[in-house]
Order: sequence, then structure tokens, then C-alpha cells
Amino acid sequence: MSQGVDVPDDDAMEVDTEGVESDHAPIDCSGKSIEDLHNLLSTSKMTLGDLRAALAEEDDKVARFRKENARRKHNFIPFIIQLLRGLAKKKKLGPLIDSATEKAKNKQPGQK
Repeated sequence: MSQGVDVPDDDAMEVDTEGVESDHAPIDCSGKSIEDLHNLLSTSKMTLGDLRAALAEEDDKVARFRKENARRKHNFIPFIIQLLRGLAKKKKLGPLIDSATEKAKNKQPGQK
């Protein structure tokens, strides 16, 4: 899941920067040695990898948020009612209530 952005697997990527404001000016490659150009290329590849990792993290975060929101919006009341009815039918609800009441009475103030 990439939030509507397709990122190719290869490191060669054409980017359309028309109309995009950037803090970085285009790099002037004239007069640079091959070693300098290789250094620039490796730096840009590392940056691309960092961006892909950040995008993957954001995708994971969105997936967690969607799952959490689904849980938060689900109505658990019918499930709880059926659970209590099932326990009552098997005669297990009364003892559970009694033990919970006893634990609450024995609990000292300030303890969780």
C-alpha cells in the first residue's frame, strides 16, 4: 500500500519537478570529476532508500490507524450481551460476579 504513489524498484527514477518548489538547486555537473559524480549518485541513492523506508513506515502507520479505527467503530455490545447470556445459561455468571465483587472489596485504595 503506497498511498497512491507508485515507486519503481530500480534506483533510476525520473522525477518531474515542474512547478515544485525545492530548497535544493539543480546540481551543475560540468567540470566535475567522475569520482565526484559517483559520490553524488551514491548520496542520491541513499536518499532514495531513506525516502522509500520513510514511505514504508507511513504505509504501516496508515494500516495500523485503519485497523484501530475499525476496532474503535465496531459495536461490541451485542457480543458482550451474548457472552453474558452464554455464561448465565451455563451457570458461570453468578460465580464470576461473586469473585469480582470479592476482589473489589479486598482491593486496597490506590491499587490497580
